[in-house]
Order: sequence, then C-alpha cells, then structure tokens
Amino acid sequence: VPQTAGGPGGLQSTDAQSHLQLWLDAADAGTLYQDLGMTNPVTAAGQPIAAWADKSGNSFDAENVGTNGAIAPLYEATAFNGSLPSVRFDNNNSGLTIDPAEDTHPAWR
Repeated sequence: VPQTAGGPGGLQSTDAQSHLQLWLDAADAGTLYQDLGMTNPVTAAGQPIAAWADKSGNSFDAENVGTNGAIAPLYEATAFNGSLPSVRFDNNNSGLTIDPAEDTHPAWR
C-alpha cells in the first residue's frame, strides 16, 4: 500500500481532515506488544501479540482479551511474500478486539 502523505493510500494519519479511522501496520514492529500495557514490545518472529497500537492517531488500539476465549495472534517477520512482516491469526480462536467504548465511528456501531 502506498504510504504517501503520512498514512496508507495517501491518507493523512492524524489530521482532522482525514477519513482514516484505523491503521494497524504489521510492518511497524514498534506498534506490536506482548502485553496489554504496551510496555513489552514484540521483538522476534513467533512472539504473541497482546496489543497492536493504532497509527491513525485515534487510539483505536486492538487488544487480545482473554475473556472471549481469544488466543493471541503471532508476529511473523517474513510470512507475507517471503519477505514482509505480518500478523498470523490461526483459523480457530485467535483474535484482537477494539474496546467498544472507543468505537465512535458510525460504521462500527
């Protein structure tokens, strides 16, 4: 995805004029954390992701919440096309959620 003008697809990432609501970027390992407090960063392939910081400027961070039975997805350093980072969700229970209290976009209600 082209990342001109600060965000994916040319959308500004933090200005008030942008329509960008959520930006989860697996290529930016600095947005991936092994804990919900976002203090323990993901540093290697195969590590679980408990929190994924939103780069849009809206703080719609995705979190792994164990209360819904979700198993943490894993960071993969070269899984996409053999060279690009990705987040791997299994086909069973892995998942991330956005706090419903943060869901202010009408399409998310």
